[in-house]
Amino acid sequence: MKVLKAFVLVLFCSFLVCPAAFAGRLPSSPREASRTVVITDRAAKPVRLKLIVDNVKRKITAAGNITVEECLKREGIHPEKYHVSVPLNEKVKKGMVISLTSKTPDELKKEQQETDYIKNHPSITGRHHAGSGAQLVTKDGVTFVRDEAGSLHRVTAHFWMEATAYLPEDGNGDGITAIGVPAAYGIAAVDPDVIPLGSRIFVPGYGIALAADTGGAIEGDIVDLCYDDYDEAIHFGRRDVDVYLLAA
Repeated sequence: MKVLKAFVLVLFCSFLVCPAAFAGRLPSSPREASRTVVITDRAAKPVRLKLIVDNVKRKITAAGNITVEECLKREGIHPEKYHVSVPLNEKVKKGMVISLTSKTPDELKKEQQETDYIKNHPSITGRHHAGSGAQLVTKDGVTFVRDEAGSLHRVTAHFWMEATAYLPEDGNGDGITAIGVPAAYGIAAVDPDVIPLGSRIFVPGYGIALAADTGGAIEGDIVDLCYDDYDEAIHFGRRDVDVYLLAA
């Protein structure tokens, strides 16, 4: 009798958790009734939203569980060619308006140049780490930085700055810098009023970096250096450093 009561109790609780769990039939045994019921997520409902591409408006229907980037790609749009009004990693939702404005040829060219530089430059890709190749040299009374390939870069300005360290996923978490390139070792966040975005700097003990990012706390003589490794970032901590601005 006790076994029967226990079976009925387990059966009743199972139906409370998921009334449709047994697809219209009763479990054949107490063991089956006591099994954990796994409920799978239903596919998100499609949502209606508006796209405005270079002032041309159109309404589309998209799956409700995808990001803005996925949505645009499904519409045959290459997000990297546009300024997008909504973060690409945000999920689409009903009534969302996504505005896209084409980047100018000069903007696209500059971004491609920066991307190529990051791919090919040892200091930025992380193939060499802190100060492993670049160094200060003086030639005919002029200060240069010699990179790993042996090329000389003239120093145009020198700063004494407070330096901190960050990881690519810090900030908004998407790992994309203010100028649109991926954050990685060899990327620096700066105050654009002090160091222009897109310029290159040399920090002894770190290497050559691309000034590609900004931050709410990066104001004045502060530079934030990107590290790929958490332990390296913690080890660097916060310190005062020499920062050399390099000629374009």
